[in-house]
Amino acid sequence: MQSLNHSLGIDIGGTKIAIGVVTSDGHVLANRTLATESSQGTQNAIKRICATIQLVLQDSGLEISQMVGAGIGSGESAAWHYQQPLHPAWLGGLEYCRFALERTGIAGVVGK
Repeated sequence: MQSLNHSLGIDIGGTKIAIGVVTSDGHVLANRTLATESSQGTQNAIKRICATIQLVLQDSGLEISQMVGAGIGSGESAAWHYQQPLHPAWLGGLEYCRFALERTGIAGVVGK
């Protein structure tokens, strides 16, 4: 049985999205960045994130089945907001955990 000690990290910022594969002790095996393009909407972002995840996995030499999980960080509030949101076109569409599970088969955690 293979050990699961690798995770995906996805950081969704105002201008860029960073995606990486890390070991359980924090060593970065591979990473890539892409422009956020928040005005293009959530579905566009999810499509681009999925494509970049595949590239990062190729760079790391690992497969999605070797990931123990995914951590997704965003400056956006997933449930409510009290000021202008970071990505206005994404309001009501922040379903990152569902995306992680459905698209990759691994559990996702959203942090802010």
